[in-house]
Amino acid sequence: MKILYKVCFNESRLNSRPLCNSIQDMVSACLLSVVKQMDTNDEIIFFLDGDDPLDTIQTICNKYKINYNIKSFNYSCAVRINKECFLYIINDVTDKDELIYMCDDDYLHYNNCLDNIKDFLTTYPQYFCHPIDYPNLYENKKEYNQFSEIVVTKNWHWRSVKSTTVTFAFTKHMFTKHYSIFTSITESLYWDHYQNLLYVFDKCFSPIPSLTTHIETDCLPYCIDNKNIYNNNLKEC
Repeated sequence: MKILYKVCFNESRLNSRPLCNSIQDMVSACLLSVVKQMDTNDEIIFFLDGDDPLDTIQTICNKYKINYNIKSFNYSCAVRINKECFLYIINDVTDKDELIYMCDDDYLHYNNCLDNIKDFLTTYPQYFCHPIDYPNLYENKKEYNQFSEIVVTKNWHWRSVKSTTVTFAFTKHMFTKHYSIFTSITESLYWDHYQNLLYVFDKCFSPIPSLTTHIETDCLPYCIDNKNIYNNNLKEC
């Protein structure tokens, strides 16, 4: 699996962040939660927007002896960082069956998340995977009401969803199939969640129960001890 990890240590991002007291702590805890699940066949490529003042990335990656590469930018712009991820897929991922996981730095991983994502994409390579069970799917609001298809993998249940963030997984084949959507991203389309256009043509599934926590207000999944998981990871940093 290629993990395209978008990371920024700018403390101005702290607003609307439950659980954490600083962006440094959040990035450290979330990164650790990913790295300690990686195996020797995985590679994580960091798309670093700005500085890493405490060399957190190298410290954690070297500790766990994983395959990694750091690409440094100074955009202060999520749109441009996502475009860099797409350019990497176009130019550096040659195997059409390669599993690709694009991930933002504010997702805390647990429940063997990476193994379950791999299992899902191996079983259903024609679908997309969004590894969180968002709370809005349980709200009785017209805009959220939707019928869901349920599928299973070896160890997990998944339900179809119609919207995601840009933390999601897919094969290189699915990227190539939807090349025009991925590469048409603009500032306005990004904030309108361009990726949801993908699910008009092909299905996306989220896990039940969740495999990650998105550390953002109103995004913490239900039935998960988010605070305890976060604090335990932070202690390991």
